[in-house]
Amino acid sequence: MNAMGIIKRGITSVVIEIAEGPSARIVEQAVRRKAMVVFRPIGDRELSSMMGCIVEGTRATLSVQIEEGVDKSSVQGAHFDAVLRMDGQEYFFGADILNIKEQPEGFLVQLNRPTVLQTWQRRKFIRAKVADSTTIGISAAGDFERTKFDGAMLNVSEDGLACRVEKTAADYYAVDEVVGLKFKMQDCEKAITCNAKIKAKTPGGTPGTIILGMQFELSSMSSNERADLSSALQMNV
Repeated sequence: MNAMGIIKRGITSVVIEIAEGPSARIVEQAVRRKAMVVFRPIGDRELSSMMGCIVEGTRATLSVQIEEGVDKSSVQGAHFDAVLRMDGQEYFFGADILNIKEQPEGFLVQLNRPTVLQTWQRRKFIRAKVADSTTIGISAAGDFERTKFDGAMLNVSEDGLACRVEKTAADYYAVDEVVGLKFKMQDCEKAITCNAKIKAKTPGGTPGTIILGMQFELSSMSSNERADLSSALQMNV
């Protein structure tokens, strides 16, 4: 694992969780406006992404009209990362497909109505921008020595980091899933290990790659590791 690059200040976008009350109002507005929902499969290479517009909502479910060209036979019971798009804003939630109904064009899927949404928020940061060759090991939570996937770390702050991974790695995990991380900071003798929650998945810019935004679970970091991370972030600021 190579040392990180420059330190910088500025404004960045982070994923935040919206409280239940505001989330409910956003979903109700989306139902009235027949907003677009994009579904991205998790961990199943046989499933394809799909999208459609909300056509109906109850207290417990949403019904979305899916465009043609999707194989519906494997969709029922599947779990997706869903993105609700409205007014230029994206809202994220996990979607379980509960039922499928045939339509003259395409088909209708019924999914659980989300109670909590997540979205992007711009905020100030002190962040280390790392070299392209800096790698991060991703493992099961707490099992830091048995790396399952490697990623290219893009930036890191005291709250979390972003890394680019192959799509197969991104598809293996769900948003809000907790994973183990292992990475090295400049001038630190030992690697930092901690658990982190995946808060967002965005296209990686390179075909076949995804950027994972992760939030550290600081309780899983030792006091020495937290000190090393803080010290490294303050270098050259």
